[in-house]
Amino acid sequence: MNSDAGPAEVSLMIILFLLVNGQLVRMIRVACQQLNETFPRLNDLQREKILLLKQQLTNLNLINILCDWIGFGLLGLLIGQNLLSFDWWYLVLTVLAFVVINICLTELARRRPLLVGLRLIKWTIPIRFICYPLTKLFLIVKKYSINDKKKLEISGQQKIIANFQEMLLKESTDNDFKPETFKMVEGVISIHQKMVREIMIARTDAFMVDIQNDNDRNIDAIIQQPYSRIPVFNETKDNIVGVVHIKNLLRSAREEGFEHLKLRRIMQAALFIPETMTVDDCLIELKRTHNQMAILFDEYGGVVGLVTLEDIIEEIVGEISDESDIPNQHYQKIADNQYIVEGRLPLDDFNEEFGTHLYDNEVDTIAGYIIAGLSAIPADGEKVELRTPEDVILLTEKIEDSRILQVKVTLPSGLAIAHVQHEKQIKQSVNN
Repeated sequence: MNSDAGPAEVSLMIILFLLVNGQLVRMIRVACQQLNETFPRLNDLQREKILLLKQQLTNLNLINILCDWIGFGLLGLLIGQNLLSFDWWYLVLTVLAFVVINICLTELARRRPLLVGLRLIKWTIPIRFICYPLTKLFLIVKKYSINDKKKLEISGQQKIIANFQEMLLKESTDNDFKPETFKMVEGVISIHQKMVREIMIARTDAFMVDIQNDNDRNIDAIIQQPYSRIPVFNETKDNIVGVVHIKNLLRSAREEGFEHLKLRRIMQAALFIPETMTVDDCLIELKRTHNQMAILFDEYGGVVGLVTLEDIIEEIVGEISDESDIPNQHYQKIADNQYIVEGRLPLDDFNEEFGTHLYDNEVDTIAGYIIAGLSAIPADGEKVELRTPEDVILLTEKIEDSRILQVKVTLPSGLAIAHVQHEKQIKQSVNN
């Protein structure tokens, strides 16, 4: 019979196991951080695996803390108990080797994050079950502590904003502020509270070109558009591969000729941001990265739309039109109390125009409000009616490809009269 390993050998094996696990966690954490920017460009299978890995970050961070704490604690205890029997040169070399391996593996995760993430995902499966009780307790404590902190922060921010708005209202009354000036300051305040998805151009309405299409066809389509920046995708709009600036296109065409121009050579990297980012944070990110357009993605990594610097500025100062813009009327009056409205009209604009108070925190447009109210997407050509709590009747007027393009709005008498007065006030202010 072989004799069992001594306490020192067993302790060393445990310490080695813990420190290796801690290093694997650090590699995964570094890989996930590096994949944040390239995440929208991954394919569906890779996204699914990386999302699963990100969901385990809380477990993995807890493991990292425990492994380091227990591992180094045992190492200190072992050295103390075997102080005279250790070969110190061997111990120093071991520590140096561990530090070097740590640096090399971390650099590997930084340079090849996708490879590291996909290879180590299987290792997280047993860890999820082993650490479930501790993780659950940690999340409960974290949830209550963060919620309390957020409540304090939000209440403080809301109080500051409310005080500022009250001060502005008082100043506008006392000092005869111009309505445009007051509205502009209100716009500055509002971008702190709005998410960028509320002002975005939806992917269905955004002009993009497919890199797989014929090069001449793409160039002709780009030149016919009034936009200065065009997103480029590969086969699907969820796979944005870059942005073409019309200035770079013309410069390259001047140098090489249109027949030799390749979009792949003049594309710039796209900026990706989550749709839940606030408008002011988006503005800061655009400034930091020297971009004027950002691609928005949802929690699953799918592209939902885009936002430009002009969209943000218009949120502050109002609509900005140039010589290439076609006047856009989002609604058409067909009777004293009936209007045809575009389905993509934002709920906030609808409420402001018709004096209603429609609200749904899951949707941003009038078409989305109807779908949420019906709990279903109407079929193409189907006429479906939805009555709001204010007795406004919303009737689907035009549906194509499961998209509500036009809505017939019937206002009750009170709102209809108020809207007529609102239109008269606008005409008077324009004439003055």
